[in-house]
Amino acid sequence: MPDVMVRNADRFDLSLPAMVRLAGDNVSVVRLAAGAPTEDGWVLVDLVDVSHSGFGFVSPVFLPNLALLQIQIPDPFGEPDDEPIFDGVVRVRRVIMTDGRPAYLVGTSTASSSELAQRQLEALMQRCATHQQRPENGSVTNA
Repeated sequence: MPDVMVRNADRFDLSLPAMVRLAGDNVSVVRLAAGAPTEDGWVLVDLVDVSHSGFGFVSPVFLPNLALLQIQIPDPFGEPDDEPIFDGVVRVRRVIMTDGRPAYLVGTSTASSSELAQRQLEALMQRCATHQQRPENGSVTNA
């Protein structure tokens, strides 16, 4: 019987730009496609959900399962040079090719153990909870 992954954390749907790049040992082992749309190793992605356990995003580039990635989420209301609202490390857990555009839906789990990354994630979750409501059926929707 195959292992089944169960999500144990509240997950909030959202739509924010973010950036990812290979981290750790993956930098020297994994090579992105030659035509991959990157800028200094960063791939621009569309963040689609967040939880205490990880992030989901849509990527124009294939990222292999179990790869470590650094993810940065810029402040959508800040200036381009402002500190990101999240800067941490995640591990790719799921990659599914989308059928609407040439892209991949990537699910990750948090791998950052730094106190700063944990504080940033908690602050991001608080912002999401403030702007979204939970109906009686337990699913999360936009307020």
